[in-house]
Amino acid sequence: MVVTELRPYQLRAVEWTEDTLPTLARPSVVVQAPTGAGKTVLMAALRPDVVIAPGVDLCAQLSSRVEGATVLTTQLAALMLRRGEDLPPARRVALDEARWVAAPGWGAIVDHYLQQGAELILFDATPTTTSGGGLGRWADALYQVATVRELVDAGYLVPWKVMAPDEPQRELAAEPVDAWHWQTPGESAIVFAENKAHAAGVVESFTRADVSAALITDDTSERQRAWILRALGDGSLTVAVCAQILRQGIDVPRVSSIILARACGSIPLYLQAVGRGGRPFEGKARCTVLDLRGTSRDPHIGHPEDPRIWALDGPAVSLPADLPACVMCEQCRAWGRGGRCQICGHALPPPGSPKVRAKDLIEVRAQTDGEEARRATLERFVQDAVRKGHKPWSAAHRYRGTYGAEPPREWMVDILRWLQQGPAQRTLLDI
Repeated sequence: MVVTELRPYQLRAVEWTEDTLPTLARPSVVVQAPTGAGKTVLMAALRPDVVIAPGVDLCAQLSSRVEGATVLTTQLAALMLRRGEDLPPARRVALDEARWVAAPGWGAIVDHYLQQGAELILFDATPTTTSGGGLGRWADALYQVATVRELVDAGYLVPWKVMAPDEPQRELAAEPVDAWHWQTPGESAIVFAENKAHAAGVVESFTRADVSAALITDDTSERQRAWILRALGDGSLTVAVCAQILRQGIDVPRVSSIILARACGSIPLYLQAVGRGGRPFEGKARCTVLDLRGTSRDPHIGHPEDPRIWALDGPAVSLPADLPACVMCEQCRAWGRGGRCQICGHALPPPGSPKVRAKDLIEVRAQTDGEEARRATLERFVQDAVRKGHKPWSAAHRYRGTYGAEPPREWMVDILRWLQQGPAQRTLLDI
C-alpha cells in the first residue's frame, strides 16, 4: 500500500507492518514511534477496523482521524469482556498507548482478538511495562519508526535544550515560577508537579507573579480540561500545571517550556513528559526542559535526543554503551553530547574527572548470606575492630552497612563474652 502523504519513515513503518504481520504465527507487533512522529497518521494509514485507547479524550482525537474505525476506550473494552459481552469484530485492531496492556484486564483484550484471528498493532512512544520489561508477552515483533535525533534533524521535531543541576537531587533546584522567569519568560509551559497539593501551590505562585496558570488533575472535568488545553494552544493561557495527567495523548505545539518539578525515575516517564514540547510551531526554535531535580543527569535516563534501543524481551529500553559523556555547554549552559552543542553550536568541553565525595568504604555482601555466614562476618568485623584498637561495638555499624540491618544483640553479647575469655579458651577464631 502506498500513501503519498506519508513521510518517508512513516511509509517504511507501514510497509514493514504490512509485510511482517502475515509472517507471524501470532500476528501481533509493536510499533514504537516517538512523541511527535505522527503515530495517529500511521494508525490511519494501516486502516484498523477497531482502535482501542485509554481515556475518552484520546479516543475522541482518534475517532476524528482514523477513518472507518470503531474506537473504544480500553476501560470499556475490558469491562465488556468481564461482562461476557462481545467486542466489535475486526480483521485488524490498533491499540494506542500500548504500555498499559500489562494492566489488569487490558491484556485480555489482546488475547481475545488474537483468538478471533485478528491482527494486532500495538502503538506506543515508550512500549514498556511499569516494571521496565518489554511487551513480548503480547507481541512477536517490534519496529522502531525513527529516533528522536532523526526527527529533529529532518525538522519534524524541534531540538531540546535541557537545563539541569549537575547531578540528580531530591530537592528542587529552583521554584518552578522562578526557573520559568529566568530561562523561558513568556513562553507557553507545562509544569509536572510532584502531587496535587504541590501542583496547586505552583499554580498559586504563577498567579501571584501575574502569569496565567491553570491546574489539571484527575478531578478536573473533561470539559474544563479541554478548555485549558485549547487556551494553552491559542496562547490565552500561559502555564498548565499537572501531576502526571498530561503525559500522553496531548498535542499542544505552542508549548516550548517543560518544567520537571518532580522526579521522573524511568525513561518512559521522562520521555512522555519532555515529549509534550517537541512539536514544531511558528517561531519556535527549540523546547527548553527545566529539569529541576536533575533527572536528565541520571546516566540511565539521559538526554531527550539520545538514541535508545527498544526490545520486546528483557529490559524494554536501554542506551547504547558507547554514547559520549553528557556535558554542559560553556556558552549557553545546556546539556548535550558530542563535539558541538546542538543549541548554540559552541564546542562542548571534554568530560571532567569524577567528583570525589569522602565516604567510608564498606564491604557489600549478598542478601542470600545465611545466618551462619552473617554471624561469621560479624565475628570477623569484631576481630578487625579490636586489632585496630577500636571499640568492639563499632563492628555493629559495619555489619549494618553490609547487610542493611542491625546485628542480633545476642550475637554481639556472645562475641563480647568470648573476647573476655583467655586466649587458650577462644575457639571461634584467632584475634
